[in-house]
Amino acid sequence: MAIGAIGWAFASSGLAGIGASPALASRAARRPSLEPPVIVEPFTLVPCDAATTLGMQGCLEHRIVAMDRRIDADVAVLFRLLPTGGARRRLVVAQDDWISYRLADCRSQADANAGGTLAGVDAAACELRDSTARRGDLVAFYRGLEQGAADAPALP
Repeated sequence: MAIGAIGWAFASSGLAGIGASPALASRAARRPSLEPPVIVEPFTLVPCDAATTLGMQGCLEHRIVAMDRRIDADVAVLFRLLPTGGARRRLVVAQDDWISYRLADCRSQADANAGGTLAGVDAAACELRDSTARRGDLVAFYRGLEQGAADAPALP
């Protein structure tokens, strides 16, 4: 489903109220095995077309998915560099919380055009901005971890 004015509300409706709650924080502890999280988007990609609102949203969504893959790869490298299971678990919780934050932040920003076709474009543009900022945070985290580690894997 493309997340437009109606789709955005529908796709995210099951996640209302998610935030930095104890239930979310314990989600990492309930995973069958401790592994780096992978971002899963609630939308189905639509073709990119700068001439239509839905197409503009599609263009942004393609960029979001590409950034998601970069973030997933960065988190996987950081996960391997962390020295303990506790440190890895905290990274998983942080990433889960960030994904929830991004959804809530972008849902809020899309409210500026609620009921209109631009709401989906607003939400997608917000996701791309938040994801770009998150990637910068992860790169900074990596730089701190890889200092003094001659065999540290490079970020993709």
